[in-house]
Amino acid sequence: MKKIYILLLSYVLITSCGKNTFINNKKIDMDNLQSGVSEYYDKFTAEYLRGEITVTDMPLIGRDGEITRYSDENGNTLRYTLVICGETGKTVYEYYFIKEYIYINILDENYTCPIYEKTPYILYRTLKEGVIYKNIIYRLENGKAVESNLKNIGLLYKTEEELRDMMNENYR
Repeated sequence: MKKIYILLLSYVLITSCGKNTFINNKKIDMDNLQSGVSEYYDKFTAEYLRGEITVTDMPLIGRDGEITRYSDENGNTLRYTLVICGETGKTVYEYYFIKEYIYINILDENYTCPIYEKTPYILYRTLKEGVIYKNIIYRLENGKAVESNLKNIGLLYKTEEELRDMMNENYR
């Protein structure tokens, strides 16, 4: 009977450890992270529908694309969307500012042919998720946060300041 309890306790401890990742000696609960993102989406959608969110959209100078900033009534930035278009595809970068971290989505679409030839169809899409915490990038894979870098995850910018500078540069 004692062995069964030890096995059961071991199983519970092993399975619960799979949901957590240690980052800079701080335990990040992946379930907590996902629920925070879900709460953020719900709150953002409700505020947007009530007209409480200001949307600023600008074309990117020197690139084929646009940058969009979403801010609340107090002027706090809630989200940036960066769209970069090319001849054979398009990439959409979503930066969500949630508590002490930045949650990111990168949707990469590749077309069957260059857009100038004929109407392109999407050949395939890839979606990457990540978190920027204390200026370190973590790729989310299989319920875990894996330390990464700009190149591996495919990011162009990793701080709110860089995005704000990009927005101000295109405003001039």
